[in-house]
Amino acid sequence: MVTTDLPTAKHFNASGFIDELCPLINFVHNSREHCSDYPSWSFRNTRPQYSAAGFDGPKLWWYQSCMSEGCSLGINLTGGCNHSSEHWPCQSGWPSYMIDAPAVMNRAMSWLSYLYDVTGELYWRANFVDNCNRDDAICSRFFPEPGPWGMDSWRSQLAQGGNGDGQLTYPGRPEVIGGKSVVPIASLRLKQIRDGLEDLEYLYALEDIAGREAALSFVRQLATNTFTYMRNVSLVMDVRMRLGDAIEVATKGFGSSATEWVL
Repeated sequence: MVTTDLPTAKHFNASGFIDELCPLINFVHNSREHCSDYPSWSFRNTRPQYSAAGFDGPKLWWYQSCMSEGCSLGINLTGGCNHSSEHWPCQSGWPSYMIDAPAVMNRAMSWLSYLYDVTGELYWRANFVDNCNRDDAICSRFFPEPGPWGMDSWRSQLAQGGNGDGQLTYPGRPEVIGGKSVVPIASLRLKQIRDGLEDLEYLYALEDIAGREAALSFVRQLATNTFTYMRNVSLVMDVRMRLGDAIEVATKGFGSSATEWVL
């Protein structure tokens, strides 16, 4: 797997040597109005180009990164494509796993994976802050002697440009939660990611019974493109409920007409 986009892979004559390609979601579909300082070739939906180059199914993944909210170390100094000081992940439009982002933004990545027919998602770390200390090459600058040796993710997760970037769990230490051993504690963001993956499984379940267009009729109610999607939680839950109803109707033998009963 190579984490790059198709234009870059072609520029270096490398696309023929890549088994699995994993582009940044921001570069799969962008617009000049949304992020004008991104490459001009990203100002459209580039997803069809990946299919034309043979990157479909398990050969195509994607990922989100600090480019959605800013990649400065230690504090949010940059705002992804928006460089204003007041910019935060919830204003960027891209799906986000940051603490500051509304929960629905944690959930949206899976809807977009179905909409763009991307079968895998890469995320770089689940517990980066737990190891952000004086011995770490990236974090050592934040912990000069004398002073704290490292970060406590229960108190702060601002170690990258986004608050919580690379940290989806909390260390369940006995002195914090009781018990006799350390266990990972899921963050609320991780639970939203789980809910999004369950949404995705619902979409695949309906596709298996009634076809992809039937499932797309639901996901299009949730998302328009990579930076435009539903923010109203009540409406999200309504679509999820009707999607479940459609699966039940289709299972009973109505097939592709199932969506007519619940749309």
